[in-house]
Amino acid sequence: MHDSSGHFIGRIVRGRSPWGIRQSWRIEDAARQSSAIACKGNVLGWVAYWAFSPVWAVLALLHLLNGDLHPSGSLWSTPHRARWRMRAGGGRRKVALDHSTGRYRADTGLLDVHLAYAQAALYDA
Repeated sequence: MHDSSGHFIGRIVRGRSPWGIRQSWRIEDAARQSSAIACKGNVLGWVAYWAFSPVWAVLALLHLLNGDLHPSGSLWSTPHRARWRMRAGGGRRKVALDHSTGRYRADTGLLDVHLAYAQAALYDA
């Protein structure tokens, strides 16, 4: 990403988690020389998602029998919560950007606000 004057402010990289199971995002902040990393969904959410997947066929049939041809997206959606964490001063990882139920909370002391907005636009796209 570049700001309005053409100065490079950072990069957003989409990839896979270390085990290759979940989608991951990395926000690299050029000014602070740091990066924030998050994986889509948490482990408990994905376990529950796959554990209940056999029930979906029954739920889909019930929706069709009730005449609901467009069931709510939350019923069928994958886990989507993400917390972008970064090291601050070599200590514990702090949450720079948090996404939950369509809302974002950013710590502007840790992450450039322009990068947070760009990540929010890209995350659900």
